[in-house]
Amino acid sequence: MTRVPARNGRGLIAPTILAVCNKPGVRVILLPITHLREESLVPARRNKALVRRFLDEVYNRGNLAVADEAIAKRYISHNKLNLEVTGPAGIKKAAQLQRRAFPDIKTHFEDLIAEGDKVVVRAYDTGTHTGGPFLGLPPRGKKFKVTWINIFRVEEDKLAEAWVEVDVEDWRRQLAGK
Repeated sequence: MTRVPARNGRGLIAPTILAVCNKPGVRVILLPITHLREESLVPARRNKALVRRFLDEVYNRGNLAVADEAIAKRYISHNKLNLEVTGPAGIKKAAQLQRRAFPDIKTHFEDLIAEGDKVVVRAYDTGTHTGGPFLGLPPRGKKFKVTWINIFRVEEDKLAEAWVEVDVEDWRRQLAGK
């Protein structure tokens, strides 16, 4: 008797037993085992929890110490804001810049999707530009709502890389009041 993986209707892999009888009129019987392997879902859940905690603590609450726990030393962000963000120190600097410009900034999570070593976040930020300059604009008290998508790569339980997609021009228009 040999075990081979088979896909169920939900795209998850469930073990299946393949029994082959080596006699005239050979029969092949596939018997699915009903339980799914929950342990295969654990890394995805852990990675999503890491990303949610990082964004909530660092950007929503201003708890910069979490960057040291969550961010790999060789972390790099590929972003459209022309910010060089590398390692925990780069994250702290970027978060301070945003929180200084928008003291009331809040990230609202819409989707967190994990597969393999990647976590995709679709979210939006709201806030008011009352602090320091941002995107080359002085504070004018303008409220904003900007939607973004971020793909994080997790390595050894730390965030190692990110790709950020945000409509910078729309954000700039909102802050300029146009």
